[in-house]
Amino acid sequence: MKTNFKRAAVLTSVVMALSGCLEDGFNYNGGKDGPGPVPGGEVTQIYGKDSDGAFIMQAVDKDGVIADVDGQENSSLSNIQVIGDYQSQTALNVEVTQDAKAGIQFTANSPVDYSKVNADKTGLLIFDVHMKEFPSGEVTPAVVTLKSDNGKSGQVDITSSLSAYLGVKHSDLVNSTQTVRIPLQCFADQGVDFSKVTQSFSMDMSANANFDISNVRVQAEAGGDKPGINLVIECDNSAKSEVLTTPESTIYARSKNDQGEFVESGWTYHQTSNGAKIYPVNNEDSDIGWAGVESTAEPGKQTYLSFILNKEDTKLKDVSQYLERGALEFTLWVESYSEMPHPTNNIIVKIDTPTKNDPESPSSDYRYPASKLWTISCKTDNCEGAVQKFSLSLADFFSTADGEIDINVLKHIKKIVFFPEKVDDKSYSPKGFKFSVSDVKFVMNPQ
Repeated sequence: MKTNFKRAAVLTSVVMALSGCLEDGFNYNGGKDGPGPVPGGEVTQIYGKDSDGAFIMQAVDKDGVIADVDGQENSSLSNIQVIGDYQSQTALNVEVTQDAKAGIQFTANSPVDYSKVNADKTGLLIFDVHMKEFPSGEVTPAVVTLKSDNGKSGQVDITSSLSAYLGVKHSDLVNSTQTVRIPLQCFADQGVDFSKVTQSFSMDMSANANFDISNVRVQAEAGGDKPGINLVIECDNSAKSEVLTTPESTIYARSKNDQGEFVESGWTYHQTSNGAKIYPVNNEDSDIGWAGVESTAEPGKQTYLSFILNKEDTKLKDVSQYLERGALEFTLWVESYSEMPHPTNNIIVKIDTPTKNDPESPSSDYRYPASKLWTISCKTDNCEGAVQKFSLSLADFFSTADGEIDINVLKHIKKIVFFPEKVDDKSYSPKGFKFSVSDVKFVMNPQ
């Protein structure tokens, strides 16, 4: 075992790979040019190409003044303007000012029958949005509402989605325009009668915002019965998650108190699988508190070092406000590789959601997806005996191969997991692989 310690610069030779949990079987055909079609049944266009004009688009200002949208500036509206080529049904720019409530809506002069769209409870309300401005810090709600002729209305909060979409607008891996998918059943469960829809869509802001909206539609047989997967957002699990808004959020740390003893802090605890917990001391800097694992795994088994949501904490973590520049940061110390040679010695990092059986899980029927896997390359950069600091882009963890952001992962974070890269050879054992991390945190604006 090496005991000498090498200080290394932030390692940049990392490789992203899709987690198996993210493979949803859908081909979104999006790519960098923008969102593609959503797989499913018949599409009914509310606004966009092939719209039948059953619903009229209107803007509503902070004083409740309602005006039909024609794509031109409207002086009767105090704090909202909707500008663009309305006649061609292309993307419209919506700007809300004065830090006050305002919104857009699509209303009908007489009820419209959408019952077929959600006949099997799998229909979706879908729209494309390009965020340009949206509040950060204190959470200011953005809500989508549908109404029917029976006087009932249903609402779904999309605040975290819009925050995340704004944050990734400069990412090379992510489309500037994102697609929002909301189960129609969310609204039906709140009493909306889809045989008599009077307002097919509205989106209300609570503060300044600027965005382009386009391609508003409903679609049958599109996976609305499984919110949380296939990029379909949930109806309402706000009670399950806490939106992180501070410049830094400590995930796990060990630091010395006034008595010189190491104490733990952060919203997770240290857990290992197929390995012993270790708390080593680095002789070069004995004030750093490490937490790690020494693998005892048998052949064919995997060893995990996990930092899991504290048992007394009932709130999963939502990093939607961290995506513009935010990073997962930690320091890694690999004391030794496995006794049996590993083909790469790579270490994998994953951000994970609860299992369906966990009490914090948004669904008891199926599991939400996990993030992409981030590979720390130890094959080309020797990690053994080295102490290295990492700052890994959060946007990269949550982007799909087609350039979309998986809001369902970043809203429901339960744990951060580190493990040696999987080896296909069933005779391999990671026994003896010994590594630790310190100061694990989310950072909004890394240096």
